Parts: sequence; C-alpha cells; structure tokens
Amino acid sequence: MLPEPQSGRIPLSYSYKPASDAGNVTERIKALINREFFAETNQLVVLEQWLRNRCEDRLSGRIIGPRRCGKSTIAMECVDRISGQKGALRPIPLRTHYTTCLTSFDSRKLFNQITKELGRGARGGKPEDYRLRAFNTLELLRVETLLVDNAHYMTEKAICDLIELAKKCGISVILLGSTILDRKLKELDLFDYFKPYCEISNLSEIEFPGPIKTFEREFLGLPEPLKLIDAKAVTELFNASHGNFGSLVEILIQVIRRSSTVDAFYFDNEVLSQVLKKYGDQTVAEPDDQ
Repeated sequence: MLPEPQSGRIPLSYSYKPASDAGNVTERIKALINREFFAETNQLVVLEQWLRNRCEDRLSGRIIGPRRCGKSTIAMECVDRISGQKGALRPIPLRTHYTTCLTSFDSRKLFNQITKELGRGARGGKPEDYRLRAFNTLELLRVETLLVDNAHYMTEKAICDLIELAKKCGISVILLGSTILDRKLKELDLFDYFKPYCEISNLSEIEFPGPIKTFEREFLGLPEPLKLIDAKAVTELFNASHGNFGSLVEILIQVIRRSSTVDAFYFDNEVLSQVLKKYGDQTVAEPDDQ
C-alpha cells in the first residue's frame, strides 16, 4: 500500500508497491528523459498523408518547423507506419527510410551512413563508390521516399547528390529542418528542387491538453477518473512552453523527478510552480542605478 501523499502531491499510479517500486520510478523518469513519451496529434495525421502523397508522386520537398517542436519524432513515426516496419524486421518494399545528419555531412558520410543503416555498409572506396552503393541499396529495397533530418548540416555537394538520386532512382527526397534549412537552400540556389513542404508547428492552445492527457493515461498509466494536471496547471504549462513539445517534456521531467520519492511517483503542483518560475526568460530585476 502506498504511503499517504503529502499536501499538494498526487500519486501517479496506485498499482505499484513501495517495496519493489524504486526501479519503476527510476525507469519511467529515465524514459521521460530519453524522450520516449509520444503523443499523437493532428499534425501526425497531416504529415503521414503528406508523406504518402510524396511516395506516390515522387516529388521531393521539405518538412519545416521550429526546433524541438517534435517534427523528428513525428516523422519517424510516419516512416514506421508507411513502411510497416516493426522493430528490426525490415519489410520489402521498404517504401520510406529516415536518416539524420549529426554534424557537417558531405556525400561520403551521408551515403555511408544510409548503407550502414540499411545493412549494406562496406569499408573503403572512392566517394563515387559510396554514392553508387547507396543508390543501389535504396533501389534494391524499393525505397520510394528518403527523409534526411538536420538537412542544413549537409554540404552543397551532398544536397546535389540527393537531387541526382531523386532524378536517377525516381525517389522523393524529403529534407527536415527549421527556417535555417530554407535559407541555406536559397543561398545555394537549390530551393526550387524542394518547393513542396509540410509545416510542423508548436501545439496550439486548443491542441495542448491532448498530449497532457496522453501523458497521464498512457505514459503514466493513470486511471481515467484521476486528473493529474488541472486546467490552471495546463494553462501555465502552455504559457511557459509556448506549445513547444520539447519544452513541455523538459518541464515535466523536472517536476516528476523533484516530486517523486524513491518508492512512488508523485506530481507536486507546488514544485510545478517553482520550476516555472525558473524556466524561460530571466525575471531577475536589474539593480537600481546608484
């Protein structure tokens, strides 16, 4: 039986026993820190249909949105749904594949990474060999759409090689990024190759309660009658995060970690208020001129 909650605290699950709950608390907080929390929104539905259209018409394009708005997570979920991939088992035709640039990416790095991800990586060779292997692998697995995240990290040559890939193999290439990507494409005079776009934005005030409910019911497993985060707290969370999914998760991590004990989950509204006071723009008053 769980201990009685302290004033202002709400236990997040009544199914855990204190004697064996420490691992559960640690693992769920770790899962939240690792961004394993995913909530379906209307943007997922819109992007999935947009990507399915790209698979059919083979047009290249862009997925554009603010940093940390969740576009990468949504895109990866769409890729799994369209390809039908579950776990490590890779279906054929694969239809879609997602890769991401972690730093400055030239053609060799990009195509070597793609072939490794698809289980056909090989050492050595000239840059042209890496490109040819990637082209052949994508054709062999019958990939129709290739998504490249953090596309602003790619060199001009890498982007041009992707344009060539789209022409030769009939594959639609979708670049993911923020407005930085648009500026780079225009500076390189390559924007016209990626004109179709789908925008992923921060959540609106109307959409925002949906992920909160998913967090309560699915991620934490709360019973339906229990409302963990009240309407006032939801409004405070929205104002602090501006509807940005990454910011929301950051706030939830702090509140859950600081509210919970080693043997039980808690959500403390007072802790939420403390976190929000120290989140975002600085509010410390400037000293008066002497």
